[in-house]
Amino acid sequence: MNLHFWFFAETGQKQYSLRLAHNGRLSLNKPLSRSLTYALGLTLSNSNSWTSSIVSADGGLPIITSLTDGYYQVPYITSSYRASGSTVSQPLNFFAKAGNVFTINTEKVKQRFNMGAEYRYESNKARGFSNDDNFLPLRPNSNGRPRPYFDIPALSQVSAYLEDNLTWELPLRMEFKLQGGVRFDLMQPGLPEQVSALSPRFNASLKVTEWLSIRGGWGQSNKTPGLAHLYPEPKYMDREAASYLPSDVSRQLVVYNTKVTEVERNNSLKNATNSKSEIGVDLHFKNGMSFSVVGYQDYLKSGFGNFTEYSVYYANYYTAAQGIRQDEAGMPFIEWNNPARIDTVFTTSGRIGNTQASLNRGVEFDFNLGQIKAIRTSVLLSGAYMETQTWTTGPNYASPSGIPASSVYAQGGSNTPPFKLQYPSGVSRDIDRRFSANLRLVCNIPRMKMVASLANQVIFYQYRHTTNQKSDPFAWIDTDLSVHDITQAMLNDPDYRIKGILLSAQRRNPADSQPVTQPPIWLMNMRLTKDVSKNFGFSFYVNNAFFHMPYQSSSASGTLTERNTGTFSFGVEMYVKI
Repeated sequence: MNLHFWFFAETGQKQYSLRLAHNGRLSLNKPLSRSLTYALGLTLSNSNSWTSSIVSADGGLPIITSLTDGYYQVPYITSSYRASGSTVSQPLNFFAKAGNVFTINTEKVKQRFNMGAEYRYESNKARGFSNDDNFLPLRPNSNGRPRPYFDIPALSQVSAYLEDNLTWELPLRMEFKLQGGVRFDLMQPGLPEQVSALSPRFNASLKVTEWLSIRGGWGQSNKTPGLAHLYPEPKYMDREAASYLPSDVSRQLVVYNTKVTEVERNNSLKNATNSKSEIGVDLHFKNGMSFSVVGYQDYLKSGFGNFTEYSVYYANYYTAAQGIRQDEAGMPFIEWNNPARIDTVFTTSGRIGNTQASLNRGVEFDFNLGQIKAIRTSVLLSGAYMETQTWTTGPNYASPSGIPASSVYAQGGSNTPPFKLQYPSGVSRDIDRRFSANLRLVCNIPRMKMVASLANQVIFYQYRHTTNQKSDPFAWIDTDLSVHDITQAMLNDPDYRIKGILLSAQRRNPADSQPVTQPPIWLMNMRLTKDVSKNFGFSFYVNNAFFHMPYQSSSASGTLTERNTGTFSFGVEMYVKI
């Protein structure tokens, strides 16, 4: 394993920006257009940042900078060196938007319509990050190779929205409110990788009496892919091909094999769509007390994650016993046609897909327990119980177990199995649950123009669990990328083998992980605010007032860990209103 560290750094930055903006409003007073608003904006920037640092290698550091397929003799650094790099950025941002508002009212029903459209354009034609010396890089072998900004196409986005706000006065002093709308987003219009989404939503509330209201809502939100998702950079696979390191540094030889996978533009990626629904009840009383409870559920079915698809290439490996020779002067060289072994390497394309899913649900409450009049102190209690589940929906591949250590497949490392197995997706889920509450006391002292507040947050329950369901492989991929089905008869045969690997040993029947819970923990914050005048005041605050930083262990481990780490602080804040 090669490790590298950074010591001592110098940084600097210069930035220039030009911003132009114009917005206005037209009062048309037409039946379908009371007022029309518009805005235009253009931002041009130019920034240049640079960093110099001392890079140190622990145990030796090969410097790999190749950008094309092949075998390359690489520098092998054994001592620290000074490296520098700079980033040049020239972003251009332009937007134009317009909005329209009009109302339609009757005796009992009032409606207010909002609609509009927007266009955004973003580009950056600069070179981005580069090393001053590619043979002495600032971030050696980290994050692939520097990618210029101009290699990423410009981003264009078009969006439009329509919203209706309705208020309906019902008999018996009841009132119904509805806010409904829809939004349309289109990214990279006209290009093969364009992505569009329609996001509907509505929120409704019914005031049953002066003290009782019921509300609910449903909607969808869409997160568009990032430019790095749509236009992924090439994937570089670097494998050591030879390592000859005698004590004489001048005779050392290190060779790496680089395989470059050009990842195509992603034309099949969709927006990450999240569906949210909620329902709640609000109670309001004349004595100032109020109670609010809401239940919610968020379901994300198409989040962004790795979409595994394989390719195979062959990589030679040379040793001092076979493949590395010395000339008459004792300098090593490679006999390219005499490798010690040839590894068959599985590599992934690096493509991103809609392969992540999550489910969030819970109950939130917010209680105003009124004021203790004798001491002018309001009591507020809020909290939530929440559960989050996450799982993967993309292809689920794994290398077979039970590969003999003497096998050439084991010698080549984790990326050189004799074949890959495919299992059902989504058989494992991570589950997190938490119940917490926050009690706030707010004391008003009018004569002294002071307000004192105390907030105590308690996490009563914290839980984590991973489910592991039984699963059998249903296919296997050979080194030529041919796919072969695995039948039930093959699984039932205890002696059936694929390339000498026992199939029955690949059947998964794991137990769920042991649930992990944490003991309750609390945190108290205090604040005292003093108004000196209408325009000036100051506050004293203390976070984690009693420096409560307990050492606690979970239900699954006896190891003590310190919680509330780094939360103790205190100070004074002043404010001036001009």
